[in-house]
Amino acid sequence: MSTLGIVAYTDRWDVEPGQLVGVRASSSYPTYFASLLRHKGAIRSPADWLAKSEPITFDHAGPHPGELRTIKQGSYFGVDLDLSLSNENAILEFLFLPTRLTDATALCEVSFDKSPIQILIDLKGGLSVVGEGIHVSPKENDLRVQTGRWQKITLSVAPVDNQLSVSVSDRQNSIATEVWQVHDVDSVNGILLGARTLDSQRLASFDGKISGPKIFRMPRDARRDREIVASWDFGNADQSQFDVVDTCNNLPAGRLVNGPMRYVTGPNWTGGASDRNAVKFHSDDLADCEWPADFTVEIPEDLPNGVYSLILSRDPEPDWFDRTSYDAVPLFQRRPSLGDVKIALVLPTFSYRAYANATAFADCNRQVFKLAGETVSTPYYDTALRLWLRSTYDLHRDGTGIHLATLKRPQLNIRADFVSPLQGFPHQFSADLEIIEWLERHEISYDILTDEYLHCQGSTALDPYQVVLTGSHPEYVSPEAFDAFEEHLKSGGSLAYLGGNGFYWSVALGKSHPELMEVRRHRGTRTWTCAVGEKTHQLDGRPGGDWRGLDRPPNLLTGIGFAGLGFSGDGDYTVSSDINEELPANLVRVLKAIGESPFGVAGLEVDSHDPILGSDPHLHVIACTRRLPEGYHQAIENIEALDNLLPDPSTAFQGNVQGNIVFGTRSTGGNVFSVGSIRWVSGLNKANDPDCVDALTLAAIRDLSALTSKDIQGH
Repeated sequence: MSTLGIVAYTDRWDVEPGQLVGVRASSSYPTYFASLLRHKGAIRSPADWLAKSEPITFDHAGPHPGELRTIKQGSYFGVDLDLSLSNENAILEFLFLPTRLTDATALCEVSFDKSPIQILIDLKGGLSVVGEGIHVSPKENDLRVQTGRWQKITLSVAPVDNQLSVSVSDRQNSIATEVWQVHDVDSVNGILLGARTLDSQRLASFDGKISGPKIFRMPRDARRDREIVASWDFGNADQSQFDVVDTCNNLPAGRLVNGPMRYVTGPNWTGGASDRNAVKFHSDDLADCEWPADFTVEIPEDLPNGVYSLILSRDPEPDWFDRTSYDAVPLFQRRPSLGDVKIALVLPTFSYRAYANATAFADCNRQVFKLAGETVSTPYYDTALRLWLRSTYDLHRDGTGIHLATLKRPQLNIRADFVSPLQGFPHQFSADLEIIEWLERHEISYDILTDEYLHCQGSTALDPYQVVLTGSHPEYVSPEAFDAFEEHLKSGGSLAYLGGNGFYWSVALGKSHPELMEVRRHRGTRTWTCAVGEKTHQLDGRPGGDWRGLDRPPNLLTGIGFAGLGFSGDGDYTVSSDINEELPANLVRVLKAIGESPFGVAGLEVDSHDPILGSDPHLHVIACTRRLPEGYHQAIENIEALDNLLPDPSTAFQGNVQGNIVFGTRSTGGNVFSVGSIRWVSGLNKANDPDCVDALTLAAIRDLSALTSKDIQGH
């Protein structure tokens, strides 16, 4: 296993002049150095780091002290208390549903007079009670729990008698209770659910759901009922994403730490929203690595708009051919538009987030992923595996899907030189540098924007621009960003959609935690499926899922939508037979020059024009896929009925995959050029343009600029 000697992340990657950006690194080297490069093109070889980039004067070159840092994973609930029991019995009660058990799963910890008592679960469901002066193993009691079932645990302490009783009951009211002698239980100082304290550190190891934690007082007079003191409502996610108030208003609010899953079904779920009153914890949740900043960079006022990599390296001059000796953290620098640049490239940074740390290569089926193999980027995968960094395409240890992605961790495959070991070619950020190289080569002035900027600013972010370009795979889009693209077109602007499978998944961002992005997959072509009743985003309270399932298919925006995918190589296109003089002159000239010859790069995921799904019939389908390699299959959502799978499911999935390129003016306003192929951009900069990708794209951008009727506003 070959791993990186240094990994890092920044507080944010969407930056503008004057902002402060903390640089947080974990280094196996005693010292490391820093430099800054502005990208002018794709990094296809180690030599391109200098040949295709511009060094930027940097005041933080170092050396900086290096230190190995750990990643504290696992989510839990915690609340600090100062609750005197006043000789009255106290009861802590909550419901829980374990989904995975280990040898020492932490269910809860209650601190009495600063001395904690912990309830642990072993691999077979037996409970241990551990604390000062008490250590009861599963062999010494009859308390048992089961995975996949809701159960209730009740902890009762009697200060006068120095007794602790623990009972566990299931939904069939089968109850087991044990009683032990304890000491110093006159006050409750804190509660942890899903975690315990070990060597002064909180260790979160619970996988499963918890609902309805409450504290009661039980008067010693048995004739009086117990009185509720506190109730932390796990279902009310509207007040704060991770703060949980006591609805009795007696005790402090608790805190959900490290990004557990909210808006999940509770023990009495019957379909109503109010029944989503549980929290799902995972032992590998991660919202923030919480590494300290080694140094802080203030973005200079004169730093040009563009795409940068912050290089952190073992040596003062990075050894570009030793990929384990440096990390390259991306930064996307925006500047306020002066109205002098008419073209914007919106980098699909939400999609970068979704794919960050995807590690499927480790277990991929080589019969499906025919191009998979070792690449220069294998150390990224090995490092992500070693650190247990995962993407929203991966699963938690309990087998459920990962729904949150955070910027506050290393995102190891979002690097300028990334070549996917799974697919055998650049993907996402590294692929999008082909667009930057193409723009630079043709001396086309452009501004860099990001999904985050569109999400925050809405359509005003695109007001200064006539033509907006997308990246190669803008798959993940928030409602706010989707609206911004649509408003740009409705105002007469133009859109060059230079990718495939775009505008597919709806995502949410946290208002108080913008570093977090959320996706919930419940239909569409996906790697996991969220549970029934758990489709709502916790970060914004809106339904999640694919945009087509939310009645806003990408076809309405770009004229095409996701049709099929394959991992066996690239195909090509042929020009449609109905090309006519209604199309703009530049485009017609190139298409006639291509004639009947195959051209273009159709690959990985392709889109098609389908009026049934909202594709504007007034758009011109200027090309159709001629050939796709064996192994491509339809998007799952295109198999609409069981009859389509009979009698041969394999043929049903693999047949009829077609991609289209469209151009034209939408009936609702705006002009589009949509290529519908993730791999299209790989042909932009090939010598002598053998696929005619360069020529056709350039003609389309020129024609879009001429067709734009948008009233440009400088910002």
